[in-house]
Amino acid sequence: MGNYQSVFQFLSPVRQLLLTHRRGERERERERESEMENQNDLPNHPPKPRTVCCIGDIHGYITKLRNLWSNLETLIPPPDFQTALVIFLGDYCDRGPDTRLVIDFLVGLPSRYPNQTHVFLSGNHDLAFAAFVGVLPPPRDGSGFPETWREYAASEEREGWFKEEGFYEDMHLQGRRWAGTIRVRFNTAKGIEYKGSIYDAGTTFESYGVLHGSADLISAVPDEHKKFLADLVWVHEEDDVCLETKEGIKHCKLIAVHAGLEKGKAVEEQLKFLKARDTRVPKVEALSGRKSVWDIPEELTEYPTIVVSGHHAKLHIEGLRLIIDEGGGFENNAVAAVVLPSLKIVRDTDILAKQPPEFCGPSARERERESEMENQNDLSKPPPKPRTVCCIGDIHGYITKLRKLWSNLETLIPPPDFQTALVIFLGDYCDRGPDTRHVIDFLIGLPSKYPNQTHVFLSGNHDLAFAAFVGVLPPPRGGSGFSETWREYAASEEREGWFKEEGFYEDMHLQGRRWAGTIRVRFNAVKGTEYKGSIYDAGTTFESYGVQHGSADLIRAVPNEHKKFLADLVWVHEEDDVCLETEEGIKHCKLIAVHAGLEKGKAVEEQLKFLKARDTRVPKVEALSGKKNVWDIPEELTEYPTIVVSGHHAKLHIEGLRLIIDEGGGLENNAVAAVVLPSMKIVRDTDILAK
Repeated sequence: MGNYQSVFQFLSPVRQLLLTHRRGERERERERESEMENQNDLPNHPPKPRTVCCIGDIHGYITKLRNLWSNLETLIPPPDFQTALVIFLGDYCDRGPDTRLVIDFLVGLPSRYPNQTHVFLSGNHDLAFAAFVGVLPPPRDGSGFPETWREYAASEEREGWFKEEGFYEDMHLQGRRWAGTIRVRFNTAKGIEYKGSIYDAGTTFESYGVLHGSADLISAVPDEHKKFLADLVWVHEEDDVCLETKEGIKHCKLIAVHAGLEKGKAVEEQLKFLKARDTRVPKVEALSGRKSVWDIPEELTEYPTIVVSGHHAKLHIEGLRLIIDEGGGFENNAVAAVVLPSLKIVRDTDILAKQPPEFCGPSARERERESEMENQNDLSKPPPKPRTVCCIGDIHGYITKLRKLWSNLETLIPPPDFQTALVIFLGDYCDRGPDTRHVIDFLIGLPSKYPNQTHVFLSGNHDLAFAAFVGVLPPPRGGSGFSETWREYAASEEREGWFKEEGFYEDMHLQGRRWAGTIRVRFNAVKGTEYKGSIYDAGTTFESYGVQHGSADLIRAVPNEHKKFLADLVWVHEEDDVCLETEEGIKHCKLIAVHAGLEKGKAVEEQLKFLKARDTRVPKVEALSGKKNVWDIPEELTEYPTIVVSGHHAKLHIEGLRLIIDEGGGLENNAVAAVVLPSMKIVRDTDILAK
């Protein structure tokens, strides 16, 4: 019996081990079955969209490139950044002082980030650099590069084409222009002196330790740099790139090309030419064109296709046309990138990557105390911190977008700066979206909720028309009646279906009648949407107050505090000292905020006087409703740096000190945006900062 007991004592733990093992096997079997069920379970979760970074023209600025790259690496989650598709949009050389270091940086990326995909497009400057050092593909038909000179021979003397014996004889036209010495000193289009050649290539020569225009550059450029130039592509395509929209992820094709694609030419033929890098032509429009390549060819609208470029010295986002070249090669301008699918703009000047980690050094409170002590002991105190200015684009009745944008601004801007910010709303609060009443409630409530902020509410053309209908426009200054404003546009009355309810319309401003009218055509061919009641799309505003479109009942339905808000809207706002961050430090500017812009060719002082007076004798206020005639900054304002900021144009457009902040355009699926000064950061309601 004792032997049996000893055997059982021995077997008991073994048996226990076997039972545990079997239970473990059964559990693992159930896990495997569950995994198989999950694999066979439809639908599966779609994979996360790949991050795509499109980086604008660098133009020889290595510090800007490093700062921008650091900001991208900080902003984008590490797994997404490490596997991102990064498209450089071309123009790596010229203008800035560090072309050699820029190309060193770019050449090193594939080894430093092996899981990223890098695409290096050729810009027109890079093609010319490659032409000079002899690494362009030879003409496909066996002809020589001198064939490219003929069409532009009349410009040779003025542009001072390169002509060193033994080197120029079989060089592409653009190589000769690039290394030439232009006869005039000043570039009137850019407002700066040329740097050597028409391409401003002098700084590239200097970065390799060679005098401008010397053939010694050919031997000075390292072989790996020549290979980089030789391998640059003229176009890049992606079949599936994602964009975040209100309705979810949108799948698009993408075409990246330095300047753009030509309208009126078959896209397939253009792509074939660009992929072949056909150097028989003297000038490649897709790399160097301007107006001819600005828009998306109509052929590409059949399937959603993003066309992304640099080149144009502008930041311009309109639908799926992305132009990312805020810098333009200017020393004081930022180099920018756009990140997809979020459409977020990132700049080298953003402070994302410049904050030290919180765990390094003394605590925040200790640093504050040290700073306070230093300030108390410092007789020469530093200048005050520039005030934050937020310019908010057209809202057009979208209360959810407005709330999210405000929340994102409050999250992004440090509390002391946000609480004391100057906030300029650029107009068009009503129409198109469903919530005009709630939007105005929100705006009216801001001064009491944020008493230390300064709020400026500009009138847009839609708001002027709303005010005209409910009878709160200032009366005409000369004692004339509003009916005088009808005459010039009387021919449009029937087509636009102007408001004509007896007892109400008889002394109403033209724009009030147009706003509450019923347009005869249903479809707005310009916007690609149906009209909502009137030519102003005012039907949704009537509905937000519980009134049928075109009914005079709206006049009673609009609360008095809303009428006061409309009556108090200003047509222009000026600031004498607004700051911008630049490479050289803080730049002090004047600022003029006006809904559409200021007219070129008219004295600015006269325009400002008219706008401040809110002169309602005119049927149409160009500064609130113009298009091309108010797009640019009047030349008169270039004498002192003056920011002109507007909404209205259904575009996000930043060119120098001209800021147009209306990415939404009142369309349901577009973002509402704001620009924050002095950083020039773009913030949207669709950003995930506050989520």
